[in-house]
Amino acid sequence: MGSCFRIHNLFSLVFMVEAIAVLHDLQFVQEMRFLHVVLKRDSRIVILKLQSKDDYSEIRLVTKDVKALS
Repeated sequence: MGSCFRIHNLFSLVFMVEAIAVLHDLQFVQEMRFLHVVLKRDSRIVILKLQSKDDYSEIRLVTKDVKALS
């Protein structure tokens, strides 16, 4: 019998998925031509990244797209 382990970078992957979900939500909002939208998310870190001016995290490309849409 053997055992092994893998190092997962799942921590940042969760934030990436959450940021992509926000991006898809905003794309849908634009396609439906909604004027006012309240977007609620449970990931405080993603929300803080979206609110900050300088984002040097791994999800910065997605947050940049989200900021461009909003």
